[in-house]
Order: sequence, then structure tokens, then C-alpha cells
Amino acid sequence: MVKTKVKFIYIFIILTAFLLILNTTLIRSNTNNIYDQASLFTSDERSDLENQAKAVSDQYNMDVVIVTTDNTMSKSSQVYADDFYEENNIGRNNSGDGILLLIDLDNREVYISTSGAAIKYLSDQRLDNIINQVLENGMADQDYYRVSVKFLKSTSDYLSKGVIT
Repeated sequence: MVKTKVKFIYIFIILTAFLLILNTTLIRSNTNNIYDQASLFTSDERSDLENQAKAVSDQYNMDVVIVTTDNTMSKSSQVYADDFYEENNIGRNNSGDGILLLIDLDNREVYISTSGAAIKYLSDQRLDNIINQVLENGMADQDYYRVSVKFLKSTSDYLSKGVIT
């Protein structure tokens, strides 16, 4: 009888641990890709961007996210983006692999935050190139959809080139 209870306790502990790990994995991989807090996109644009971002995310097994805001709560773009990343459980795998584009209307800036494996793909030079392409393709015209499409395309292009050596 005692052996049966001990076996039951071990099985219960193992199953509980497995469910906790599975739950954490599901939460991380169930991330939205578009957080349009500034209401810059139409519903069709948001849906299209969501599909494009999910495709890039799935292809490279890292979250690719676009966030728009018109209120950073007095935070810099960098702090807002990094806090948003963590508070919304963005990132895949145990290392939180992901890329976040912040279109910050409050500070009038565009910022890209990277985490985990994304850091190995997107050097400072590559990030600068992506930001320059984004700025040249829609920011001046306030065409935020075009900006976002360009971000996704440029990011995908650099991810396809592989890790920086």
C-alpha cells in the first residue's frame, strides 16, 4: 500500500511538472504579433500584418511583433519596447527569441528590440539598415501599414541570411 502511494505521488509530481512546462511553452508561442494601441491600422491591414508576421515568426521560430503606441507613459522608446516585450511574454523558446518593432508616436521614434537568438541575426548594422528602410518607406507619409510591411520584409531578408559570424 505504501509503495502504491509513493508511486502515485511520483507520477503526480511528474505530470504536474510536465503540465507547467507545457503551459509555459503554449503561452510563449501563442503571442499576438500586432499590438495596434495607437489604432493606426484598419482591420484588414491588421489582419494582413498579423498573417505576415506569423509567417515570419513560424519560419524562423521567433516572435516577430509590431507595436504602435501614442502614449509611452513618459518612458523612452527603448524602455517602453523592452518592458512591453517582457510584460506580454513575447519571445519563443527558453531564451525568449524575438524581434519587436515599436512605432512610437509619443516620442516620434521607431525602435527595434531584439531578444535571444534574434540578437545573433540582427547586428547593430542590420538593425540600422532596417530602421533606415522603414524611415524611407512610409514614415514621412504616415503610411504605417507600408512601414510595417517593409519592416517584416527587411527582417525576413536578414533572417534568411543567417547568423552574423
